Amino acid sequence: MWADDDRGKAKKDGKKMDAEAKKLEELQRKQEKKRLEEEEEAAASKASKAPAKKLTQFEIQQSLAAAPASKAKSKPAKDADIEKNINHVIRETDEQFMAAGIEKHVASGVNEATELMRNLTASGGDSPDAHPERRRKAAFKSYEDREIPRIREENPGLKLSQIKEIIFKNWQKSPENPMNEGD
Repeated sequence: MWADDDRGKAKKDGKKMDAEAKKLEELQRKQEKKRLEEEEEAAASKASKAPAKKLTQFEIQQSLAAAPASKAKSKPAKDADIEKNINHVIRETDEQFMAAGIEKHVASGVNEATELMRNLTASGGDSPDAHPERRRKAAFKSYEDREIPRIREENPGLKLSQIKEIIFKNWQKSPENPMNEGD
């Protein structure tokens, strides 16, 4: 038998079939969208048709009169339901600390808190020497400012970067370096 092996025609036919399938899918999506919109409109129109019932002055007065009566019927709160007074709780904890010999410090506000922390650290907490790395940058800057003129006198032909290298090497061994204080 004779078979049509024309690739171009087969490709063209395949494209036509794909295009028809896409159009069919698009049509189905549009119909589905339209159906959903109609359902939403129907639901919205049903909901909007039921107006809220208006209350008369007499009904409002009756409900207000019934409210105090229902409150009177409710049970009084038990002691367990009532929160403890925070001032009493604080006083009890203070008494417990005093009995145990623990000092309690109170500060309200940022300034008072920082002053309290400063006093506590000076009296026995971390000493300022406990963190020498925090002072290192400022100490190096002052050392460098002081040493640049001296090194320039000794070595007038050096560039600034070379002078700074010499100063840094000297700084590593200097007793002014906070990192060397512990050694």
